[in-house]
Amino acid sequence: IVNSFPDYITGLALLADTYVKLGDESKALELLDKRRHRFKDNVSLNLLLCQLFIKRSRVHRCDTLLQLLVDRVGTSPAISLMQVSVLSARNRHLEALDVFEKAFPEPMTSEALLGRKVALLLNLGRDEEALEATNKLIAQMPTEQRLLMRKAQLLTRLARFDEAEKVLNQASELSADDTDVKLNLSRLWLAQNKSARAEATLRQLLDSAQADTVSILLAQALLQQQRYDEAEELLVVRAQTSARAADLLIRAYREQEKLDDALNLIDNQLRLRRLSPRSICRRARDTLARQAASSNSNTRSSDH
Repeated sequence: IVNSFPDYITGLALLADTYVKLGDESKALELLDKRRHRFKDNVSLNLLLCQLFIKRSRVHRCDTLLQLLVDRVGTSPAISLMQVSVLSARNRHLEALDVFEKAFPEPMTSEALLGRKVALLLNLGRDEEALEATNKLIAQMPTEQRLLMRKAQLLTRLARFDEAEKVLNQASELSADDTDVKLNLSRLWLAQNKSARAEATLRQLLDSAQADTVSILLAQALLQQQRYDEAEELLVVRAQTSARAADLLIRAYREQEKLDDALNLIDNQLRLRRLSPRSICRRARDTLARQAASSNSNTRSSDH
């Protein structure tokens, strides 16, 4: 359809959306970038293109795109949210929060918007404010399980573990399927180094629809117990598709002094652009420093 009717914007949008749903974001980006002159006034397609630029680490391309869009059609809530995303992608979190608060002043009743504000506050390390914002929404929707679990996660970050567990137990009463609650309880126990308790719960969930998430958390519990072989078995197959699994596998290699394996995996993550450059640099620096220290120690031993 797109080839036969190049000016048919709906067909272009459908094809781009199909590529995204198939996980082929590079194809979607190529499709839209080549034809962006055809939809210069279409807000949704321009924002999708901008979103793809961010995901492919080409955030600089968003500046002109968004400015031209604002000049042509004016600002809108959707455009403001994309401006926030661009600033966040550049780690300019304070500016991102400022743009957000100007576009969406208090009071807010939208769960999605409040969730976005919570994320921005967390980026700035303002956990208490994020908890306060979550409590405001819970006051409006006290039986919303997702909000209670978000509150529990924030309490866990603040090391208020007893309160977090109480909130999660409250959340478990709101749904027959308590898989998400058990996952969050496991995260809570891992934060307290109660790895055996977390392991017992996670093994009950291995056949659930969230098996990959369960396996990665289970690997984390095994790492806390220094059961490296079992943890690696769970992580190796998932490290190519999950940044969290790769990160834990790097940790497992480093704790076992398998520094060459750790560096190879770091290099692979860099090529895949899965972890942030800052995270990769920190892991590479620490691993190389440990490797150098080990090499120097061996040299001194030989000299002695």
